[in-house]
Amino acid sequence: MKKIFVVTALCVSLMLVGCATVKGWFASPDTQLIVQLAVTDATFRTIQAKPQWQAPIQSITTAAIGVIDNGTTTDLNGLVAFVNSKIPATLTPEEKALAGILIQNVQVSIQSYFVKNNVDPKGQLVEVRKVLGWIHDAAVIK
Repeated sequence: MKKIFVVTALCVSLMLVGCATVKGWFASPDTQLIVQLAVTDATFRTIQAKPQWQAPIQSITTAAIGVIDNGTTTDLNGLVAFVNSKIPATLTPEEKALAGILIQNVQVSIQSYFVKNNVDPKGQLVEVRKVLGWIHDAAVIK
């Protein structure tokens, strides 16, 4: 279960950090490709270091893409709530606190970026979904 948490935290971090960079760079196909390659490389390196995380990365990204695609969540807050629901109950209180802080800080950072750049909630999920897809595709290839 702790491995799933770490994988979830990694996926969320990659996804949201990637999104923070992606929105500003989509104006140019070249820079979008650079961001995609960076996210893909980070995913490859993570799986190379921890091969047992490949299946959970695929599973978590598939589930997160699913809640976006089927409309279960309509904004970033809903996606974060979904991810929070995946935090295992078996974590120690310290690990739960750390997970909460990590997710909250990433959420605040990405929301600040989206607000600053006037990205509406639907547009936010479009960007998040792109990065989730890159992570998922890299996990499938690896």
